[in-house]
Amino acid sequence: MTLKEAIVLARSEPWVVDGTIIDKAMVSLGRYTLLDHQLKWLTDNGFEHIVIASDKEYKVYPIFFKYVEYSLELFPMGTGGAVLKALDLTSDSYIYVMNLDDLILGWNPQLIQFPEAEAKVLVTKPRLPYGRVDSKRGYVTRFVEKPML
Repeated sequence: MTLKEAIVLARSEPWVVDGTIIDKAMVSLGRYTLLDHQLKWLTDNGFEHIVIASDKEYKVYPIFFKYVEYSLELFPMGTGGAVLKALDLTSDSYIYVMNLDDLILGWNPQLIQFPEAEAKVLVTKPRLPYGRVDSKRGYVTRFVEKPML
């Protein structure tokens, strides 16, 4: 079995970058925006139909136009509501669903080798690239170098 359809949960969310308010989907990651990065990752891994579940349409690189369709929310529906609405635009039995800010650097096809499962969740234990300070009652109690979250 191969996955061919994906849903990207990309409801607009403002971020402040260098003093400017920008939508999270449009944050630059090198030559691509965050959304374009995800579209590139999906198409590079064989996905042929990508539904962007959002409250607005974004500008994306023209090379992705043929893959993208929008499921637009008129009001906030939450994660489950956004997925259910976007599923109306898909046709496969198995759909890959991701959040806009899920950065996955590799693809493991074994993730989908168990067709009897209703759902699968990819999790990781991220490591902070910087230290963390623990405190108690306003006093620093210890420093933790590059902790696992």
